[in-house]
Parts: sequence; structure tokens; C-alpha cells
Amino acid sequence: MKLIFFVSLFLFTSVYAGAQCCGDGVCDPSEDSANCPYDCPPAAPGFNCANTIGSFNDSPTWPVNYATAQANSWCYTLSPPYPATICFEYVVPPSTEPVQVSFIHSACNTSSINQGNSPGGCNIANVTNSTISSSATYDANCNLISNNIQTGGCYNPGDIITVCLNINPATTCDPLTICPVISCGTSDCATSGTTPPVVGCPPFALSDTSLYTDLCDFNSGTAVVTPSCGSHFSYLWDDPLAQTDSVISGLNAGTYNVIVSNIAFPGCDTTISYTLPVLAALPNPVITGDFSYCEGETATLDAGGPYDTYLWSTGETTQIINPTSGTGITVTVTNENGCEATSAPVNITGPPQAILNADPEIGIAPLNVTFTNQSVGGTSYFWDFGNDSTLTIGNTSDQQQSYDSVGTYTVMLVTQANGCFDTAIVVINVISNVIDSTQPPLIVIFPNVFTPNGDNANDLFHFNSQNVKSLEVTILNRWGHTIFKSNDINFQWDGKADNGEKVTEGVYFYTYKVTGLMDEVMEGHNFVTVQY
Repeated sequence: MKLIFFVSLFLFTSVYAGAQCCGDGVCDPSEDSANCPYDCPPAAPGFNCANTIGSFNDSPTWPVNYATAQANSWCYTLSPPYPATICFEYVVPPSTEPVQVSFIHSACNTSSINQGNSPGGCNIANVTNSTISSSATYDANCNLISNNIQTGGCYNPGDIITVCLNINPATTCDPLTICPVISCGTSDCATSGTTPPVVGCPPFALSDTSLYTDLCDFNSGTAVVTPSCGSHFSYLWDDPLAQTDSVISGLNAGTYNVIVSNIAFPGCDTTISYTLPVLAALPNPVITGDFSYCEGETATLDAGGPYDTYLWSTGETTQIINPTSGTGITVTVTNENGCEATSAPVNITGPPQAILNADPEIGIAPLNVTFTNQSVGGTSYFWDFGNDSTLTIGNTSDQQQSYDSVGTYTVMLVTQANGCFDTAIVVINVISNVIDSTQPPLIVIFPNVFTPNGDNANDLFHFNSQNVKSLEVTILNRWGHTIFKSNDINFQWDGKADNGEKVTEGVYFYTYKVTGLMDEVMEGHNFVTVQY
């Protein structure tokens, strides 16, 4: 099982009580000027001057100068032919504030037409809700040569007054732009109605997480920045690729920083740091130990570690196993993060097996014998031909020997590999060429292996002999203790010691003396292998 490792942090750089403040410059229904003044600026405390002018929908911020009027399209631009009449609506301000309304023409920029509102809310003529009309006359150079404002009445705050300018037919200004401009009568009136700016940056409501999506892949690290609302942020990471998304990947262990910028409020940035820890090393099992073994022993294979789990191709689940055979043996291990790895295969080499054949095994002197080495798993071979001739060789080539004298010759082949040995023995019987017609010759064949495993096949050790008058045989174990003895010419040994228990597998030494019907004697020692 693969695990996911992560680190999570929820970050607020500033907090307002109540609803969340998104900080995207848009006043959402859940936000207000109390919990989010960045998105919902508080309303102005009230203007001393009128808060609307003309029939326009937008309210200018007082005072209104020529540039502001022109930028907000509150101006009229005219071209000949004239006459023409331009009218503006004006809302009467509170009576305590004197306000002057001016109409500035941009083409000549020489004079203006003024309508004043005296303290107390009344103008000269004290006429309520009347229309004030003005007749403007310009010369050929667009200089105002006369104006005639009709004033009157007492105006209440909020009254709408229409002021009209009549452009004389003789005016040649082309074009002629006329803009309403409002100024206050006191020095502090200009700022009394201005909304105070919000100082600082809106909060960064962000959650961030760093994790490995695969604990067995050192480059599977991921870091994520998640805004709690809006999409008004940009990102710049300090990873090798300088990624610019809210989610980056392909990271390995280390510390990474990201600069998060609020696009709606330029200059408002914050930095978040992430640390991806170093993952546990991936498993790398290497099988060590003894890959070969001798007779009666086992191989020893060690998968190393420690690891959380082991599974050998042989089925064992421990760190160390002791197989007695096998090729292509592997082990699969898992570490603490559930990461798996499988070792390279190894082969087990068993003990060498010595196999020797002789042809012929009996005959009349001089007897020429061919020995065939059919051993398995050997790397070097020692021959003792029983006639004072020995040989050490590195291959299994056939060997020839000649036996000139009557007698019994014990031939031994020792096969060696990886410090292990196995022995095979065959007995060569050389008989006289003088034949007594009244008595047959002595013949004895000595087997070199038997398998007392109860399968009724080669379960007993005995001599294959003919024309025997008497026989003595003694079998010893590796420590020289007698485990079987008999003088029966038809003896049979079942592989049990004198205490009735089966002997262990291995090679056993024995001595023998056989007398034939013509009193010829065959005496010597030999070896027999017990296998189950």
C-alpha cells in the first residue's frame, strides 16, 4: 500500500469579524463596509455641495473642475451654425453653504456665467423653483461680450434649477465646448464630502498544501495554493521551472516559496513557504550469502534490510532462508512507505555427485579397464586407481588402466567443487588364467551406493558374489565406530546401526575378507554411499 504524505496550512494575513472579505475589489452580498472596506468602501459622510448635476446618472466628487467634467462627459460640444441653447440641471445644496455654479467654455476660455446661492438658501430675487436663463454673446474671437442671467426666488435645498445658455447667432467659435463647474464657498468644502481612502491590503484568505502523490517517486511532490474565494491572484514560484500556476508538481524534497499577488490591489503581495520532507530510501534488496553447500548442509541466502516485508520466490517470508536447491531465486521486499523492489535472481549450487563406471570390473590378467567419469557438479577430480597410480584432473575425460596381477583393486574417484567432496568407488577383480575344472573361480562385485528408503528398490547393501566359501565384513561410521558386522556370505545391511536407528546419509567405510572355493582370498577396504 502506498501512502500520501502532506503538510497543510490555512493562512489569513488579516481578519475582519463577521463575513469573509474576499479582497477582489467587488462588493459581494456577504460583504459590507464594516467587514470588508476594501471591496465595499464606506459611503461619503455627506456633501456640503450638491451631489448631482444636470441630467447625468453619475455623481461627481465635489468640487468639479473643468478636467473632471470633461473626463466624465458632462460637457457639451457644439459647432456652427448658431444660435443654440444649452441647458444644465443644478440641485440646490444646503442653505448654510454658498455655492457658485459656473459654465466655462473651452474654445475661448475668457469668462464664465455664474449663478450664486447665498447663505440661507435664497438668491437675489427670492423666486422658488424658477428657471434661470442666460443669454451669452461671443465675438468673432469667441470672447464673451455680454451675458444676462435671470435670477430670482428663494431656493430650498434639493430644488432643481435649470440654467440655460443661449448662443448668439453671430458666434463663430468652432467648436465650442461648455462645461459645468461647481465650486464651494469655503476652503474646506472641497474635502468635506470626499470618501476617506482605505489604507493597507485586503486579507489573503488562502489555504495551501504540499504533498507527495507517490511516496515511491522522489519527484512526485506537489504544492497547492487555494484561494477561499475569487480568482484575483497571480503566483510566482521559486522552483527550478519558475512555475506560475496555483498548483505545481514535479517537486522533490526541499523548501519552496511562492509570491502570491492580489491583482485587484496592485502592490499587495504575500509569500508562502512549503517544505517537502526527505522520503525514506527506496528498497534495494541484494541477495548475499553462501550460494553453494556440501552434502548434509544447506545454502544461506540473506535479503538484507531491515525491510517491512519479505517474499521469496520459494515462498518464504523471512529475511534469511536456507534452500537446498533452486535456480532464479528472487526476493521482493517493501519498505515503510509500501514501496516494492525485487532483487536480481541467484542460483543455488548443490554438492557435487561422484559417479564412476568401470568396464570391465572383472577379468583375467592382464586386465585393461576403461573408467568413465559421469560425475555431476564437479570442478576437479582425483583418481586413485588402486594400483599405486593417481591422477588429479579438471575434466571428466575417460581413463584407462591395466592390471597385470591377480587380485582385488579398489578404484576411488573424488569429485570436488566449492570446497565440497563426493566419492565413488568401484572394485576391479583380476583373476588367474589357470582354471580348475573342478572348482569355479571366486567372483565378488562391490556396490558403491544403496537407498534404504523402503521403496523395495536397492534397499539393502550386499555383495554380488559367486563361489564364496567364507566372508567377513565390518562397516564403520565417520568416527571409526563399528555400526554393522557380519560373517554371513549372504549378508544384507538395511542401513541401520546396531541400536536399530537409521544412519544418516553419507559415505561409510568398510573392510572385507572373502575366501573362494579354491581358497583364493580377496581382502581389502571400500566405501558405500547411503542415500534416502
